Amino acid sequence: MLVVMPLLLLIICGYAANFNVSSVKAAVVGPRASQLAAQLPSRLTADLIGFPEDRWEDLQSWSERLMRTDSITFDTDAFTGVVGAITPWNGPLVTMAWKLGPALATGCTIVVKPAEQTPLSLLRFVQLAQEVIPPGVLQVITGDGVPAGQRIVEHPDVAKVAFTGSTKTGGEIMRLCSEPIKRLTLELGGKSPNLVFADAELDDAVPSSVWSIYYSAGQSCEARSRVLVERPLYDDFVAKFSELASGLKVGDPLDPETQVGSLISQEHRDRVHGYVE
Repeated sequence: MLVVMPLLLLIICGYAANFNVSSVKAAVVGPRASQLAAQLPSRLTADLIGFPEDRWEDLQSWSERLMRTDSITFDTDAFTGVVGAITPWNGPLVTMAWKLGPALATGCTIVVKPAEQTPLSLLRFVQLAQEVIPPGVLQVITGDGVPAGQRIVEHPDVAKVAFTGSTKTGGEIMRLCSEPIKRLTLELGGKSPNLVFADAELDDAVPSSVWSIYYSAGQSCEARSRVLVERPLYDDFVAKFSELASGLKVGDPLDPETQVGSLISQEHRDRVHGYVE
């Protein structure tokens, strides 16, 4: 944890310093961000921000080609304003990075509310961030979704809301944002299947299918809820899948040998157990 958070801080500041599409400027970060960006491994940028460094050059090239066409184009340096970000318990740091990077890059301030189950890592991150980010640019509020998250969404000074979490809560946030017509980004849950076709290599398909379900004890928005296997491969796939899944070591998440750790809370454990029952 002590290593991950400084790296994440470098990644976010590097993201802001390298955001050069059109005339958007990251003035809020200043020259220190460019110095940090020079030390930033590009692979980490791609992994955590989700957009490889070399793709920014492609995007810049595309925008320049567009401006050479027979059309009228213009850009502005206008920023959105205050961004309210609400993050989930199953990925508190990385989802915060996805929201904070673009906000800083476009000159916005941001107020983050972590999930009530996992506030400590984000609080520590904000402590570290004060060394490189001007006072007041990044603030954090802890508490339950109601009232803390609701107050962020409803506050008249918050111009944009970015939320990662459940579909039900996302729908309520959309309703609250619709009355003043605030800008809104939602990343909600899903029930994605894993598809395995008859020409698949079992040695590749089986392990990837197992881990796509049991990674992080299944507590991930992209975790597969089911596997759909083409009939010619079905029997062999089920046998190999069952063998591998039954051998996973369940135990203490602090034990390096553990492959499937605990669920986030007793309440969540009871909900999952109810699905099994």
